[in-house]
Amino acid sequence: MLRNLPFILLGIIFCCFTSSLKGQQEVQYSQFHHLGSNFNPAASGTSYALVLDAAYRWQWLGLNGGPQSQLVNVSLPLPLFRSGIGLNIQNDQLGASRLSSVALHYNYRFIDTRDAVLTLGLRAGALQYALNGADLLAPDGFYEGVIDHSDALLPNQNISAITADLGAGVYYLNDMLHIGLAANSLIPARLSADGPDVAFSYTRKMQLNAFSSVKIGLLNNINVIPALFFHSDITKHQLQLNAVIEIDERYEVGSGYRGYSGASNDALVLMGGIKLLENWRLGYSYDLGLSGLKTVHNGSHELRLRFSSSALLPSQKSKVIYNPRFL
Repeated sequence: MLRNLPFILLGIIFCCFTSSLKGQQEVQYSQFHHLGSNFNPAASGTSYALVLDAAYRWQWLGLNGGPQSQLVNVSLPLPLFRSGIGLNIQNDQLGASRLSSVALHYNYRFIDTRDAVLTLGLRAGALQYALNGADLLAPDGFYEGVIDHSDALLPNQNISAITADLGAGVYYLNDMLHIGLAANSLIPARLSADGPDVAFSYTRKMQLNAFSSVKIGLLNNINVIPALFFHSDITKHQLQLNAVIEIDERYEVGSGYRGYSGASNDALVLMGGIKLLENWRLGYSYDLGLSGLKTVHNGSHELRLRFSSSALLPSQKSKVIYNPRFL
């Protein structure tokens, strides 16, 4: 029964979350297999190290107003309390609109043995949505010396609104398997603000993220790591499959495919990474567009940097250090 507990919990959470899940899609990073704690609070601190991840994504280069996304994620284990904590900061700029968030992560290890770890995590923070009306153009607007869209639905200046953000997740890992499920924006929120010339509103709805990866050893110094990431708001879904070859735990090269059929076909991903110094790793990926937008953009770039160190933490000679690749 205990052996099956992680999968039972995943099934329960999936059923609860999908009963009313809907809303607008979150940013999906191509190198998701290294950014588990960004999507799932239960993954924070599951490595016995202070971990700092930073990523920058330039999407659809050459397309005016294409998305630009940034994240910073810091996580730290609290072994004395069988817990982990984290800080997550994200920003997503899409044309004249911007969605930013900051959140604290906390998880508790219900299973913490030499063979496996199972955590349940919570996320609490704030979301801010902003719309810069000065960057918009309307067919009947006036833009000589003043900005006047002549449209009751469009603001003439920058307006914004802020609301609370809650999330939860479950995460299971052992030496070979990593699997997790999380829901963000658990409480659907309507952000609204009244400007001098327009009433503005934006609805933020629940998001579901599921992740899994398996580490398969081929030779003493070579591992193959297939990974899957599924994102859904029930009305829209997206799937990405990655396959990475890891050499000497220092170099990695791989590819991925985002989509599953029809309109979801988005990109073919090429990626690589290197361990620069003892505590630093650098990763890069390029998305070759497959959707109808491929004729008007030059692909997407993503740069990722990680710092990881256990030097600031108390020594745990008898503790097994689980593979921190996805944390």
